Amino acid sequence: MESKALLKQRNALIMTTKWMVWPKLTLRNGGKTSNLSLERTPLVKRMHHQFLNDIINSPVLLVTQINDFFTSITHEFEPLTQVQTPPNVISSDLLVSLEEVSSDLLMLPTQKAVGPDGISNKLLKEFAPELAPLIQDIYNQSLREGFVPDTLKQSIITPVPKVCPPQDIKSDLRPIALTSCLAKVLEGFTNERLLRPMSDTIDPRQYARHGHSTVHILIYLMQAIHEASDSGNHSVRIFFADFTKGFDVIDHSVLLDELKSFDIDQTLFFWVRSFLTNRVQAVRVGSSLSSWKQVNGGVPQGTKLGLTLFAVMINKLLRNWHMRSKYVDDTTAFEIIPRNSISILDLVVREIHDYCIEHKMKLNPKKCKEMYINFMTNSVTSLRPICRGWI
Repeated sequence: MESKALLKQRNALIMTTKWMVWPKLTLRNGGKTSNLSLERTPLVKRMHHQFLNDIINSPVLLVTQINDFFTSITHEFEPLTQVQTPPNVISSDLLVSLEEVSSDLLMLPTQKAVGPDGISNKLLKEFAPELAPLIQDIYNQSLREGFVPDTLKQSIITPVPKVCPPQDIKSDLRPIALTSCLAKVLEGFTNERLLRPMSDTIDPRQYARHGHSTVHILIYLMQAIHEASDSGNHSVRIFFADFTKGFDVIDHSVLLDELKSFDIDQTLFFWVRSFLTNRVQAVRVGSSLSSWKQVNGGVPQGTKLGLTLFAVMINKLLRNWHMRSKYVDDTTAFEIIPRNSISILDLVVREIHDYCIEHKMKLNPKKCKEMYINFMTNSVTSLRPICRGWI
């Protein structure tokens, strides 16, 4: 149940947007409302025809079965229960100011899709002066209570085919989550406050962080490979790890245990815990929407906190092996092998496998790849095979 204070503030925001904002936006659009239905897109039509058969004979049954599969991925995980035990004293540095809220609202991209609550970024941006005080109160009260309203924890899943045409629901569809635009604003406040104390603890080889990008990771890898190759006495062996449904198969309890190892304020910890608790999702294909179902694990892709929380999940992975690189869920381990030496990369891969078992994650053997680069002649290098059973 939502607390009375948060319920009152949320209802005030909804009433404000309903009676003040929507009429203005409708008038600016010539009295017409926008219809962003995906029903007309060729992708959706192909998906309907591809999966509809004698067993799945209606679009409603199709979205229901897709949602049943996506939620079954984490059915073995123990769901979190809501607890409201935030610290008695909250640091003023954690509370959001009116200026910060207004600044974030004015920087919102207006082309993003509308979430389950019907509140768009365009709405939040155009009426930032009116809505900023309400959003400030909602977030600060949410921090004080260690509670995120259930209406901000809903996700509408759009199944995107991995291959064309898709043949199987279980292997050929990728879930893309559409979450509340307002929730993303609140997540942004929490994410910024999480990253401040984590900057010294996060893996320095994790390049999905502020000030880094895929360009940095490529430069790092290419520099190491070229230096080894140009020496004339070394070869390079590389292992590219791929996690099976990386964002979707995350045990919330394990994630929170990893988060505790960071020096973060307990207020933020309880907020993140509530953010992960009682999340529900529905699948939409075109105009067909399934019923809502609770998910016991995972972090929705597309959320502001998703990248940070996954980085937390694999932060300790390969910390003792310096020849590594990470970009969110893409992990690479490599080895510089001297001439006529034995490779030990298979032991490194076994360490990755053991870490996954311990953290209830899985490697995808079909997508994990190995590369060996060797320009030497007259070299006898022993490459012990990477055991398929480990991945």
